[in-house]
Amino acid sequence: MTIPLAPAAKIDMILKSVIDSINHYILNPSLYVSQELPYFLWGRSAGAYLCLLASKDKRLLLPPRGILSYYGYGFLCDSWFDTPNSYYCSLPPVNSSCLNAVSDQVHTEGNLDTHYSIYVYARQTGTWKSLFYHGRDKYFLLDYSLRTCEKLTAPLFCAHSMNDTDVPYTEFLNLCSMYQAKQFVVPGSVHDFDRNEADPAAAQLLNATVEFLDNHTDRFL
Repeated sequence: MTIPLAPAAKIDMILKSVIDSINHYILNPSLYVSQELPYFLWGRSAGAYLCLLASKDKRLLLPPRGILSYYGYGFLCDSWFDTPNSYYCSLPPVNSSCLNAVSDQVHTEGNLDTHYSIYVYARQTGTWKSLFYHGRDKYFLLDYSLRTCEKLTAPLFCAHSMNDTDVPYTEFLNLCSMYQAKQFVVPGSVHDFDRNEADPAAAQLLNATVEFLDNHTDRFL
């Protein structure tokens, strides 16, 4: 199942599509694997955020064996997501006209350049949240953050850069503290630090990920 993209789709529709996709695997495992296996939720950045939200949602039919968050977030800290971001403000300014470059009809595929320009514009202007959520801040924090989630349904693995330019390190620390997460930390300021496969940190992250998977599948196999 494909996932609709913001800003045409809002967070309620996006999250429902994610949960529907997971439930499809839970109900139809033979369509995906040859034998029954435990499943994990894994995502990068916004994908990790959606995995975290999905894991605590009552619509999910079966909890995962574990959750892997690569530089993810739960909107646990104030301000960083709805105020201008200093890193993105250092880039050439993007005009609001970028919003006209994408369809306002719900779609699941889009040009990377146009959609990324919208993200840069949103982070430069502090309007990121308003592009995927319309409503009162109170209900956003209740429904689409982890602030009221005392416990996750599965063990958590978190990876993050200490000087991440997109998601502050304090967000990572709060996420780990709340859920006693297994941590993987690298120095530097690259958000998606594992994109360079030649970087030793990427290999170390994969090894730590496999170890986490092994530790939470032994009892199943």
